[in-house]
Parts: sequence; C-alpha cells; structure tokens
Amino acid sequence: MAKPIAELPGCFRFDVWWNKILPRQFVPENFVLPIYHMEHYDGVRGPGPGFFRVSGWTERTGPLVSIAPHFNTHAFDDIPTCEGVQVVLHLYLGFDFDPRLPRREIAMQLVPLGESIQWEIFKRVVRGALMQVVPTLDAWSLATGKAFPELQNRVCQVTPPALQFVGMTIRGCQVQRIVMPQVVRDRLEQSAQRGINIDRSQQYHPSEIAQALFIETIERLNVQNVEYMNLGGSPLAPPSSLTHAIPPQAPPPNIPPPSPPPNIPPPQSSTPPPPNPPTKPSHLDDPSW
Repeated sequence: MAKPIAELPGCFRFDVWWNKILPRQFVPENFVLPIYHMEHYDGVRGPGPGFFRVSGWTERTGPLVSIAPHFNTHAFDDIPTCEGVQVVLHLYLGFDFDPRLPRREIAMQLVPLGESIQWEIFKRVVRGALMQVVPTLDAWSLATGKAFPELQNRVCQVTPPALQFVGMTIRGCQVQRIVMPQVVRDRLEQSAQRGINIDRSQQYHPSEIAQALFIETIERLNVQNVEYMNLGGSPLAPPSSLTHAIPPQAPPPNIPPPSPPPNIPPPQSSTPPPPNPPTKPSHLDDPSW
C-alpha cells in the first residue's frame, strides 16, 4: 500500500505539489497508473516510483493498480484423490497481477475490478489445477505429507498457462494442512496403531504375546460379579490383569424324576384267526416204513 503524501519528506512533498501544476503525476513503488485516452483504456504508466506525464486535455487517470505479490490462505474442498476420497486442502498461495502482460481487451476488463475479484479468478485457476494433480495421488501419501512437495511443484507448473492469459503469475503454493473424512482418519489411526503393535510385539516371546491377547479378550467381556483366578503377570499387560473368569456356582434345581408311562394293553382284534391248513400225510410219519 502506498504511503500518504503527508508522511513523505518535506522536499519530496514540495516536488509532488510542483508537479501537480505541471501535467505530471507521481506513481509509488510497485504501482502502475491506468491511463484513459478520450475515455478509452490506453494502458498504464509506470511502474513507480517516479513522475509520469499525463495530458490534461485528452487523458485522465484511474486508481493506482498494485503489481506487488499478494498472499492469502484458502481452503479447497471436495478435491478427489485416486481412490475417490473427497479431501479438503488448505493452501497458502501467492500471485501478482500486471496489466501490462495481457492483451489490451483483457486488461481493460481486469484493471477496474480490484484485488478481491482478482483473487476469485486466481482461486478458480488453482482449483482447476488441483483437480488435475490430486486425483493422481493416493490418500495415504497425502495424509502422511509425503506427496506435499510433488503437489506444490505440479500446481506451480500447471497454473502458469491459464494465469498468463489474464496477466497473473503464481508466486508460491504451500500446503498447510489436509482434512480427511472421519471414516478415513479412523482407518488410518487403526492402521498406525497396528503397525506400532507389530513393532512392539517383536520384543517378546510368542507365548507371552498369546497370554497378553488372552488377557485382553477376557477383560473386554466386562463380566460383572465373577471371581477371577490370576495365572501370572505378563510383560504386555498390567500386573492386575487376570486370566480366567469363573462364574458363581448356583445350586441345581430340585426337579422330580419323570413318571413312567402307563401300561396300556395292545388292542384286541374282532376277527378270529384263520385255521391252520391241513397237513399232507408223509411216509416218514409211518413207523412201519
């Protein structure tokens, strides 16, 4: 931001006052002065610091335009990774706008808009670059920060062609943080905890690990009003860990024995049995033979 004239040295203030009488205007450092010839945009004078001639008959000046870099932080939401996970990226970005770079038809539209509109244009271009770069990266590398240098470099390489059309230049891109969905964060925490457990388990004997896992399983049962029998301590469990649960013994109920089934005689048939068929005489039955 340019300093007010009242804060400048006295000799310099006199020079500014004298040049007001002449057709010249002072432009501060990192600023340019838009010129309108017969109410048509005719380019800029500058950059400053210095005095620039302005014809009072056919030209008029517009508000000073800053060409210094602007920096700000912005959050880009709904950016998909290669797995389709929607993440939120918080980036610290910098850019500058120079109305001397684009074509006259483009510059005359952007010069009156101001810095806020220029920021909106710049953020749209950066979002388009993120939609090209982030889908090539996986969520794990983004969550651990391993992909941050690659992401920053590729954004600075993709954006210049689109920004050059509107006279902008990207001056920096830094990833401040990334926000994952809660389900993905819980899964990553479980995976990290599993890796820590594997590294720690290599310090103990397999039998000690099995005993500790058995203790943990019993304690998770959350059984109330039970008696525990301690079978010994474990290096992976606290000394108060217990290894077996014995539920309280209740007396068996007094159930009478079942009664025997009643003796029911078989049913009698109403038809008489058929007579035996007559036997044929045989010579074996004759004792005299």
